[in-house]
Amino acid sequence: MSHIKTIFYDKVDRSCPLNEYPRPQFQRDFWVNLNGEFDYAITDANTTFPEKYDGKIVVPFAIECALSGVEKHITKDDRLWYRKNFTLSDEFKDKRVIINFDAVDWECKVYVNKKLVGSHQGGYNAFSFDITDYGTDGENELVVYVYDPTDEGWQQRGKQATSSHGFWYTATSGIWQTVWLEAVFAAHIESVRLLPDIDKGVINVKSVVAADGEFTLKATVYDGENAVVSAEIGKDADIAVPDFKLWSPEEPNLYDMVLELIVDGNVVDTVKTYFGMRKFSMGKDAKGYMRLCLNNKPYFHNGLLDQGYWCDGGMTPPTDEAMIYDIQKMKDLGFNMLRKHIKTEPARWYYHCDRLGMLVWQDMISGGKALSQFFAGVIPIIQGGFIPVAAFSMKDNKYELFNRGKKEWRDFFEAEMYEMMDQLYNCVSIATWVPFNEGWGQFDAARIGNAVKAADPSR
Repeated sequence: MSHIKTIFYDKVDRSCPLNEYPRPQFQRDFWVNLNGEFDYAITDANTTFPEKYDGKIVVPFAIECALSGVEKHITKDDRLWYRKNFTLSDEFKDKRVIINFDAVDWECKVYVNKKLVGSHQGGYNAFSFDITDYGTDGENELVVYVYDPTDEGWQQRGKQATSSHGFWYTATSGIWQTVWLEAVFAAHIESVRLLPDIDKGVINVKSVVAADGEFTLKATVYDGENAVVSAEIGKDADIAVPDFKLWSPEEPNLYDMVLELIVDGNVVDTVKTYFGMRKFSMGKDAKGYMRLCLNNKPYFHNGLLDQGYWCDGGMTPPTDEAMIYDIQKMKDLGFNMLRKHIKTEPARWYYHCDRLGMLVWQDMISGGKALSQFFAGVIPIIQGGFIPVAAFSMKDNKYELFNRGKKEWRDFFEAEMYEMMDQLYNCVSIATWVPFNEGWGQFDAARIGNAVKAADPSR
């Protein structure tokens, strides 16, 4: 916990913090932000629903940080509960009601009107539940249960620690990104994947559509206010972009796209997104040295290790303005790249990197058994004729390998990594995936590296 405040502390709207649209690359007109005051309770592991709550917490700030209004730690023996009432407006009638959680650390269960609608493990990725069959026309009760053992568990947690010291930071437990509702018809666009190809001059659009019968997809591409392309497309289509402008940190040109789902002549879903025409690759320069390339030319990545922690908000930026300020200040100082260090950010952070022109190296979040006991450095030791990745244990004064974790967390590491890559795939600014940070939790490095390249050859 910290009593230092950022310059944005007093600008936070406690009634509904971070009220900007939370998912800029898949945006619908109608949505409801549930951020703001929730009831909270800390109980033991045997509590089903709290009989009473301890007070108020400001979501989406973690319980440990000042902006939450609570500033309490929880342990592996505690359970954290949230409660908030909400009412569905007329816009939700005859539609499916989706509740979105952009990040909850670590394990949670979501209840609507005391009925379990779903559960989720993983502290850094977004997830959603269809709550249509659990809600009523009047007031509804949302309850969220959270279990987070931080560094006493095996899950991915980056630099979070039960007791902060050195570069081990204050834990982030519970809801730490936006909670929101949206309404969709039964037939709707579930997802879209965008891949620019500057060599062919096209943007590839892969759509997943929930629809039982016949439907039509229409895509309109905008350069500013001008529509440059409008066409009916299939679920996997290449759209030619005439006289396209390249995206780069120096000229972060973006194109808007509107996708419409048409059933029986009626537009039943409209999604707004955007893309940039850019290409990341590797190639040799004029002297024959292998280089990182942007848009088929060698490009030097000059950047910082971006921790993404705030003294008053923990892993959560206090405001949208704070995210913009941070990114723009790094541009003003002459940098063109940020390595997002073993954490993810709200989707709007990547949106601001896209539109401001800041390359991103995105780390996967590390975890594993008893990581908090290990010394910060990665110490190569010679053993049996090879150099393994190892660390010095402060607990028992012995060398131990970082990669000693169990199969359970290794499997979950991979699942969460691919989920993160899928959710961030459309981010124009992400140039590089970093599967392992400095050997933390590293295992099967060659296999994982090749698998990541196969999953996304465009980075």
